[in-house]
Amino acid sequence: VERYSIMLSPWQVRGELLVNYFHDYEAAIKDFDRVIRSRRRYANAYSLRGYAHYRLGHIDKALRDLEIAIALKPDLLKPLLYRSEIRCDILQDYEGAIADCQLAISHYPQSIFPYMQLATVYASTKDYESALDVWGKALKNDVNEAHVHMMRAAIFQEQRDTEQATKELQLAGKLAPNDVYIAFLHGNFYSNACEFQKAINIFSQVIERGFTITQVFINRAYAYSLSDQFELANADYDMALRQDPYYASTYNSRAYHLARYGQYASSLADATRCIELEPINKLGYGTRGQTHFLMGNLHEALADFEKAESIKNDAYYYIAQAVVHHKLGNEKETKDCWDKAVEVDVQYTDMDEFESHYFPAKPFMDAVREVAMLVS
Repeated sequence: VERYSIMLSPWQVRGELLVNYFHDYEAAIKDFDRVIRSRRRYANAYSLRGYAHYRLGHIDKALRDLEIAIALKPDLLKPLLYRSEIRCDILQDYEGAIADCQLAISHYPQSIFPYMQLATVYASTKDYESALDVWGKALKNDVNEAHVHMMRAAIFQEQRDTEQATKELQLAGKLAPNDVYIAFLHGNFYSNACEFQKAINIFSQVIERGFTITQVFINRAYAYSLSDQFELANADYDMALRQDPYYASTYNSRAYHLARYGQYASSLADATRCIELEPINKLGYGTRGQTHFLMGNLHEALADFEKAESIKNDAYYYIAQAVVHHKLGNEKETKDCWDKAVEVDVQYTDMDEFESHYFPAKPFMDAVREVAMLVS
C-alpha cells in the first residue's frame, strides 16, 4: 500500500483482508474511508465498511453504508445479506430480513449464502418448516446438494429430531465423501449432539487434511474442554489466537472454557477482550456476566446479562438475569425474568435442556436449578 498509494485497489484489498481474515474492523474502516474519499460510487467499499461498523456496534452507520451500497449496485450480494443479518439479529425486523434474502436469491439463485441467511431468519423465529422449505428451493436451483443436506441436518438437530438429522448427515456424506467442509460440519453436528470424542476425531482428521481455518481449532478446543481435556483445549485456543489474534469468538470461547475450570480472572480478561474487539458480540457479554456472577460481582453480572439481552432476545439471558435477581433478593424481578424466558423459548427452562445446550460452569448451573425450583 505504501509503494502504490497512488492506486486505490491496494487500500481496498487491505481493507478486505482486515475484515475477512484479521477481524481488525477499526483499521479496515480507515482503509475504506480512503477508498471512498476518492471513489464515491464504489459500492464494495461501502458494503465492507458497513459490515465493519456493524461488528463494532455502530448500527446506524452500518445501515447507512449498506443502503448506499445497495443503491449504487442493487444486485450486489453481500450488502443485502449483511443488512438482513442486522435486521434479524439486532432490530428483530424479520420481514425486512426475509425480504433482503429473497432479493439476494433472485440475483444469485445458485449461491448457497442467501439460502443460509434466509433459513437462519426463519429458525430465529422457530419457523422450522419454512427453514426446511428454503433448502427445498435451493435444491431446485442447483445449489450444492451435499451442503444443502448438511444444513437440513442442522435444522432437524435444533428441533431434536435426531433420526431425521442423522439421515440428512449420512446422505451428505455419501454425496461428497471427500469434501473437507462437509467433514467439518459433520464434526460440528457431533459436538452439538454432545458426542465430543467423535467431534474431536473428525476435527483432527480435517486438520490433518489441511483444513486449518481458525474455527476448526476453536471448535476442537471447545470439544476438548467439555470432555475434561483442559490442556489440549488450551493448546488449540493458543493455536487459534496465533492464527488470528483479532478474532473475538476465540476469546469468548476460551473465556467460557476458563470459567468452567475456575480460572475466573483469566476468563474475565478474555471475555472483556472479546467485547473490545466486537462490542456487538452478545456471547461476550453473556460469558463475562457468568464470570462476574461466579466472582460475586452481582451488579456487574446483571449489567452484562441485560446488555446481551438488548442485543439478542434470548431465553438464556433472561434466565441469567433471574438468577442474579434471586441472589440480590429481588423476587419480583426474578419471576418476571423467568416468565420472559418461558415466553421467548420454553424449551430452555427445562434444566436438562438448558445444561446440555449451554454447558455453564457448575456453580452457575446450580444457581439456575435453584431458581427453577423456586419459580415452579
